[in-house]
Amino acid sequence: MDTVSLKENRVKNHLYSAFMTIFCALLVSGCSSGPDPSKEFGIYLNGKLLKPTIGEPIGYVQELESGYTYNYRYSIVFPRKFYTRDPVPRPGIIIEFDPADIESGQEIPFGTGGTNAVRVEYHPVGGHKLNEAVMLAYSSRHSAGGGKIRFDVLEPQLGGRVKGTIIQSTLYGYYEAMETMEITEPPKPRKLELFNWSFDVTLEESIF
Repeated sequence: MDTVSLKENRVKNHLYSAFMTIFCALLVSGCSSGPDPSKEFGIYLNGKLLKPTIGEPIGYVQELESGYTYNYRYSIVFPRKFYTRDPVPRPGIIIEFDPADIESGQEIPFGTGGTNAVRVEYHPVGGHKLNEAVMLAYSSRHSAGGGKIRFDVLEPQLGGRVKGTIIQSTLYGYYEAMETMEITEPPKPRKLELFNWSFDVTLEESIF
C-alpha cells in the first residue's frame, strides 16, 4: 500500500472515530434526559426557562351535588399576577387532586404510567387564537404528559392544610375551541416542564 493510501486511511479512521464519539455522546445524552429534581425551580418551554408572573398558591374545595350525595373537587391554583385588578384570580398553574387516592409523604407518579388522582394544567397569557375563539392550554393528561408530586400534609376539608411539592411535571400543549371543545394539536410540539413547585395552602370555598 503506497503512502497516499495510508494517509487516506488514517484520515478516514479519524473521521469515523470522531463521528462515533459524537454519536455516542448524543445517544447517552438523549437516554439520560429524564426528570431532574435538582433542576432550577421554574417553568421550561421546549427546554427554555420562562419567567411568568405567577402569584402565591391558593387552595380551593368545591362542593358538587350529585343526586342525593355530594362530591368534592380539590384544587390548588397559582394565579397570575398580571391581572391584579380582577376580583377573581386568573389561573396560571392548576393542580387538581383526589385525596381519597393519595398517600401523604410519598412521591406519587401521575399522568402517563401513574395515577389519575392528580392532574396539573398550565394556562398561559398568550398563544391563543382569540379571533377563532380557540385557547391554548397545557395538561399532564394530554399526549404523554405526567410527573411526580408529593403531599406532605393533606387535610381535605374547608380550613384544612395542604402542603407539598410538584417535583417534576411534563405538560403538552394543545388548542381547544371554546364553543365545540374540539382539541387540535399545535403546528409545532409544545412541551412544558415544571420543576420544584412548592405549595402550602389552607383550603377555602371555591370561587370558580
